[in-house]
Amino acid sequence: MATLNSCDQYCSMGKWLSPDAKIALEIAKENLLELRKAVKVYRRSEKLSIAPNTLVISAFRLRLSEEQATIDKFVKKREMAIDSVEMIPTVILIGFASLEVDVGLQMWANVALVSPSIQVTTEYAFDLSAVGQAASAKKCNDVAGRDGIHGRPGLPGGNLAVICGNLADDAQSLRATLSCGQRGGDAQDGADGINGADSAYDSDAFLKAINAELHGGILSKTGKKVPRDLKDGLRLIRFDAVDSPLAGSVYGTPGRKDLTIARNPEPGNPRRPAGSGGRGGAGGKGGVVHIRSSQDGWQGAGPIGHRGLDGAPGAASRDGFSSPNFTATIQQWYCKGGWFGNHTSKPKRDISTDPVHLDDQSKLIHAKPATGKGDDAEDNTALNLDFVRAKYKKQRERLEETSPKCDFSDLTIDCWDVTQP
Repeated sequence: MATLNSCDQYCSMGKWLSPDAKIALEIAKENLLELRKAVKVYRRSEKLSIAPNTLVISAFRLRLSEEQATIDKFVKKREMAIDSVEMIPTVILIGFASLEVDVGLQMWANVALVSPSIQVTTEYAFDLSAVGQAASAKKCNDVAGRDGIHGRPGLPGGNLAVICGNLADDAQSLRATLSCGQRGGDAQDGADGINGADSAYDSDAFLKAINAELHGGILSKTGKKVPRDLKDGLRLIRFDAVDSPLAGSVYGTPGRKDLTIARNPEPGNPRRPAGSGGRGGAGGKGGVVHIRSSQDGWQGAGPIGHRGLDGAPGAASRDGFSSPNFTATIQQWYCKGGWFGNHTSKPKRDISTDPVHLDDQSKLIHAKPATGKGDDAEDNTALNLDFVRAKYKKQRERLEETSPKCDFSDLTIDCWDVTQP
C-alpha cells in the first residue's frame, strides 16, 4: 500500500478495519488497477538513430498482427532502396511478458522475436526472401573485342532470430521460414570482333617486284649464282640458260634464258577477336534462421538465389584473306659473239594468278565461352546475438523507468548465453 499510494502507511493491527484504512485500501486497489492497465498497454516504437534501417517495437504483451501495419510501412519505404547488405531493413519485436505470432510476415527484412514466452498460432510461415534481381551490367558493349562485364552477385535474404524462454510452435512454423537469396545480375554481352583487312598485295605489286629483279640484273647471272630467295618475298623456282648448238660467224651463238619466279600468298591482317560474354552474377545467399529457447536451439539457412544470365558472345571475326599465288614466267633470247658482239632481246613476261581456294582461307573464329567469375555473394551478418541483446536490454530499462513501482524480475530470458547449436 505504501508503494501504491506513494506514502508511508503505519497502522496497528487494530486500525486496519478503520474507515481511513479501508479508504487507503480502496485507493491502493485503484492504483494497482491503473498500474496494471498502464503496464498491459505499454508499447513503444522506435527507429534507431544510429541504425536508421532498424525498427524496434516493444510491448508488455506483443501481438504480431497488431504491429503488422507499422512493420509493413517501415519495410516498404526502404525496400526499393536496398542495394547492399547494410540497407536490408531490420525489425526487432520484443514482448516483455509474451509475444504471439499470429500472422506470417512476407517481406525482405531481418526480423528478431524476443520474449520470455513466444506462442505461434499462425499456420503461415514467414517469407523473408530477397526481392528482385541485383543490378545488371550495361548490355551494350561498344568497345570492339572487349569481354563483357560480369554480373553483380545477388543480395542475401533476411535473417530470422528467435530468442525466448519458452517456445510454443507445434507446427514448427518458424523453422519453416523461407529466405531465398536474390537473383544475380545479368552480365554484359561481349563486343563484336572486327575482321582483319584482306591482303592488299596484287598483280601490280607482283609485277613491280619482278621488274625490280630484272632491273637488278638477274638475267645477267648464271643459274648457279642466283639465290633461291629473292627480294620482296619472291622465290626463284627455275633458271635455265640454253645455248643453241648452231653457231654463226655473223650473228654468233644464239641462246635462251627461262626463269620462273613465284610468290607465296601474303596473309591478310589479323582480326580483332570477338569478346566473350561476362558471367552472370552469383545468386544471393539464403538468410539464416536461428532459434534459441530454454528448451533447445536450431539453425538453418535458406536456398541460394538463381544466377544471373551470362552475356552473349560478340560476333565472330576472321583474319583478312590472303593474296593469290603469283607466278611469273620470263623468257629472254640472246646471241653471243658474231660480228655485232653480244646481243639480248627484251625479256617477255607472263604473269599467272592462282587465287587461294576459299576453303584454305581464314575462317570465322567465335568468341570463347564466358570464363571466370564475378564477386562472391555476401553473407547477411545482421541480427548477431550481441546486437539483439543490447537492444532488448535498452528497451527493458525504459519499461522499468516508465513503471518504477513494478517488479519485473520474474520476466527474464535465460538463454542468451546458451551455446549455439
